[in-house]
Parts: sequence; structure tokens; C-alpha cells
Amino acid sequence: MRGEGAHSTASPAIRTFRALVVAGALAAFWWPAARAAGGFPAPLDDVYIYFDFARATAKGCILCWTTETGYSSGATSPLYALVLALGYGVGFRGMALGWFAAAVAALSLYDATGSIFRLTRRWLVGVIGSLLFVSIPLLGWSFASGMEVALVACLVGRSACAVSSAADAPPASRVAAQWQAGIWIAALALCRPECAPLALCFGVAVAHAAGSLRVLPSLARALGPAVLGLAALYAVNLAFTGEAQPAGALRKLISSDPFASGNDVALMMIIHAVRLGTEGVELAVGGPLRLRALILLALASVLSQRSRRVGLPLFVGAVAALLLATLNKTAPFQNLRYVAPTLIMLLLAGVVGAAALATRFRAGAACVLLLAVFVMSGSLASLPRQRDHFARAAKNIREQQVEVGLRLAALDPPPRRVFVGDAGAIPYVSGLPALDGLGLGGDHRWPFASASVHGTAAVIELIERMPVGDRPDVLAIYDSWWPDVGRLFGEPLFEVAITDNVICGDPKKSVYRARWTLLEDRAALEAGMLDRLDVGDLLAEREHEVRFTTPHAGYVFGAVLLDPSRELRFDAIRSFAEGQRFELLPRLAQKEKRDIFFELVSDSQSGTSFRVERDEAPPVDAVLTRESEASWAVARGVLPAFAEGERLRVVAGAGGLRIGSISFRPSPGSPPVR
Repeated sequence: MRGEGAHSTASPAIRTFRALVVAGALAAFWWPAARAAGGFPAPLDDVYIYFDFARATAKGCILCWTTETGYSSGATSPLYALVLALGYGVGFRGMALGWFAAAVAALSLYDATGSIFRLTRRWLVGVIGSLLFVSIPLLGWSFASGMEVALVACLVGRSACAVSSAADAPPASRVAAQWQAGIWIAALALCRPECAPLALCFGVAVAHAAGSLRVLPSLARALGPAVLGLAALYAVNLAFTGEAQPAGALRKLISSDPFASGNDVALMMIIHAVRLGTEGVELAVGGPLRLRALILLALASVLSQRSRRVGLPLFVGAVAALLLATLNKTAPFQNLRYVAPTLIMLLLAGVVGAAALATRFRAGAACVLLLAVFVMSGSLASLPRQRDHFARAAKNIREQQVEVGLRLAALDPPPRRVFVGDAGAIPYVSGLPALDGLGLGGDHRWPFASASVHGTAAVIELIERMPVGDRPDVLAIYDSWWPDVGRLFGEPLFEVAITDNVICGDPKKSVYRARWTLLEDRAALEAGMLDRLDVGDLLAEREHEVRFTTPHAGYVFGAVLLDPSRELRFDAIRSFAEGQRFELLPRLAQKEKRDIFFELVSDSQSGTSFRVERDEAPPVDAVLTRESEASWAVARGVLPAFAEGERLRVVAGAGGLRIGSISFRPSPGSPPVR
């Protein structure tokens, strides 16, 4: 059986068959889309994010979004970014990098079909399995997209083959086989976060098949490279960005929402699970009956002793990948591409199960053929719709995102830096330095990913903190994503609108010349102060160890009102309902053993009351007053001297409270410290 599988995989006829199957599956999407887009058909702006990472990496700034912004954790698949960097490095520049990505996809799928033949060890099941593997149009959309999905398929197949080889290897060569499996498993874990559970299961399977070798060293060889690789990645993230968690997780995971309760997270996961399971899996394979047929084939791989070490990890990995996808806020969008790892694992488990049935029963091959034809006949019905959607999406990206990049590159003088909410095509095509307001691109240690989750005003606070020369001078944004940002901080330059939008965040992309005159002059404001917390500025809040009642408290908004000098100024505020608390650690020098004068600035109505509580002193009640309706409201009071490490709590009174800043000065009536 082993020899038959190896021979059939290497035979010219099988190689030709595999090449034709892959070429046909990808060309079905690329041909109409390339005509619609007038070149490489990228149906997602995220494709160009990888191109940005590849270009910067090829230029020597490893895993940087751009060479100006430094290392970024925003590449969800660091391995894929490095693969594309090889293409950029050997000469695939500009849009040509897209065709290198297409070649990577084709070679990856070709290799994945080879893994199918090696795992099934029967040429007929290999043929059926290869056809089944490329017959799901929803999955084919992602394979052809220019994203890392085809590479994921390749690595899932390679890892499964390596696990099988490690189990079958004789004792003398089993250690080497385990190390080889460990390398493939590590590559899999670094290719997609949803593949981490499968990598873990594969590692356990290798250790389970250790035989005469000791289990723990076998487990270390199988999982050690993956654990070290992921640990190194998180350590680099922490060292260069200040946050160990990748930017994509900070921005996209429901669990990263600072305002969500456990019930909110659970409810959203359930909603996502229903949609992803129904649209992304059940309908993708042709309906509930066909899904059950595929699951039966997958279960056959689990029940068969011969294939269990591969089949069980694939089945468990498919379920775990789907559960992880339910945590992703964006999972229901972008044509459900986050379901792709689940479909890949489920299909491969089904193919392995089909081989087990064909081997065990005389009529097994006939049953497998009927089941596969049954599944393919249903799934392929959606091919015209998926091809049409792919072409329209690629046309959208070309006509909007790429067009904006081209027009920005043609401006004279060229912009110094462009603020974007889509971190892909605009900076790649224009070649201009950029700032990603959503944080997926990253910019050194500025926490834009976290700030964008808190709210638009928190992003503006970080820009206010930046040196004037580092602030973007052009905004290329969706007004619906960044409400009032263009109106308050920009002068219109041009806009690009598209029709028949199926993939872009909004049909209209607006471009503004940036003007930051509404931002506060922090140096002037803080002159003579002992300490000041600008609320909504995440860096300042971290310095002051801010905490607030959770969940459903501390929502960030922005307001523009008159400051004491009668100038309009923007500030972020956090909103609290009655009884909710805002807590901070004032950064006061220990020599300040005297009464402290505090000032709280708000956009709440005059007469709004709140309480300031201390651990070591009686509470102080305060009331906001405003000079006029257009002015910021202010409350002032005197606090007794602070003990070392003492925290301050602000408790919202009736009607709630919105806090813009809290500052501390020496009390006018207190004697100076000698």
C-alpha cells in the first residue's frame, strides 16, 4: 500500500492530473476576475497588507508593515509574509507580486493534492479526493484570493503526511521522522492562528506513536519547534510593540473588547457559530445532507485504527478552528474566509476516511465514489455565484483602493504621510509612508490597534501625542468608519466612489488634506501641573494604571468645545453611567506631602455631580460648572496629601459623568514643601 501511494503520486499521469485539477480550479476564478480588474485580481484589501509586509521585509525591515513604521505584529500569517518577501526580493515588484502570490497558491494546492495521494495510498481515492478538495467554491474563492489559505492547505497536508510517516517509521529512523514532523507542525502553527489546535493535536499524535521511544522527548520533538516559534514571536511582539498579543487579535477578537461582558462575548460567539456553521460550512458543501455525508467520511478516519492518528487531529482541529473563528468580529465578512481552515481540515479528514473505507470493504471504493460525487454535485452549484462575486470584489478593490493609491502618488507635492483605515493597497500602490489608524499596520510602540477598539477619539488622542512632524498630512478614509474625522481634521482633496460594491467597507473613499489645529497643546496645558491624565489617551492611562467599572462603562467619544483661552479644542472623553467608577493612580512625586488642587474637565452639563473617593481620606463631592454652553465644564476641589501608592476613584452621580481630563496642581492655600 505504501509503495502504491508513492508510485501513484510520482507517476507522470497523476502529476499531470493534479496540475490540471489545480489549474482548472484556480483559473475558474482568476480568468474572469483578471479581465474585470484589468490585472492581478485581488478580491481583498488584506492581500495588499501582505504585499506591504513582503516589500518592507525584502528591503531589510523584517516583518515591518512599512520601513518607516518598524516591526509590526499585524501579519496574521508571518510565514506567508516571508514567502512573499522572497518573490519581491527576486524581482516581483509592484503588481507583479500578485502573480507571484498566484504561483505560490498554485504550487501550494498542487502539493496539497500530492499529500492526498500519499495519505490515501490508493490512486482512485487520491483522484476522487483531489477533485473533492477543490470542488468547494467558497473555499476555492479563498484559495485564489492571494491570501495564505492555499499555503495553509499545503501545510495541513504536509503535517498530516509527516505525522503518518513518524508513526510508520522504524525505531532507527523514528527520531528523525519526529523532528521532521515537528518542523512541519511549527510551520503550520505560524501560518494561521486557527491552525494552532491542529498543530497541538498532531504533536500529541506523534508522541502517541512513539513506540519504543519515550513519550515526553517525542512530544518535545513534535511540538518543541512550534512552541519555540510561537514563544519567540510573542516575545518579539512584546519587545518591539509593547504588546505580546498580535495586532490582529487586539483589533478583531471579541474577547479584546474592553466594553463587552462575558455574556456579550458568549452571545456573539453563538451568533457567529450559527452563521459560520450554516453559510460557511453547511451551505458551502451543498446543504445539510451533503455535510452529513462529509462528516461520515471524516468519522471513518477517526474510527479506523490505521488512520486515527491523522483523522482524529483533523476532525478535532476542524471543530476547534471553527470555534476560534467565532471569536473574530470580522469572521462573517470577507466571504467567510475565516472558515477556510475548518473546511480544509474537514475535507482532508473526509478523504482519509474515504481511503479507510475503500481499504476495509469490497464495496468501499464504490461507496466513496458515490458519496464524493454526491457532495461535489451540491457544492459546485454555487460556483457561478462565487466566481461572479470574486470578479466583482477584485474590480471593487482595483477601482477604489488601488485608484486612491495611484492618485495619491500623483499629487504634487507628494504627501508626507497618509492616514488610512485600510492598511493594504493605498500604501503599497502609492509607495508613501502611512499610518494605519486601525493598528494592523502598526507603528513602533504606538498602540493604535488597542486604541481603535476603544474608539475613534482614542486614535486621535494618540495622533495628538505624536510629534508634529510624524502626524499624517493626508487622510484617506471611509467617513462611515471615521465619523467626523474628515469634517474636524481635514479639507477635502478628492473622493473615489464605486458602484456595485460587494467587498469594500463603503462605496466612497474620501481623501482630505489633514489639519490638526483642534488638537490640544499639551505642553502649554500641563505647565505648572504636578500631574495630568488626558483621558482616552491609552498611553497616559497605562502610565496612571487606569481602571474602570466593566463592562459597559468608559465608552470613548470625542467633543470640541472652547478651552479657557476661548479656542475650540478637541478632546476624547470617557462616559460613565450613574454609580460607575473611574480609578487612577496619580503620578505625584513623593515629596508632595501637602494638599493637592484637582481639576476635572468634562463635556457634561453644568450642575452634574460626582464624588472623588480615596483610600486614606474622606470623599469629596464636586459639581461641574460651565462658563457657556460652548465651553468645557470644569469641577475643582482640594484633596488632602496623598499616601504613597494611593489610588483615586471618581464615582459618577445622577445622570452619569463624561470625563475628558483630570489634573493636579499644588493647592493655592497649602504651604510649599521645604
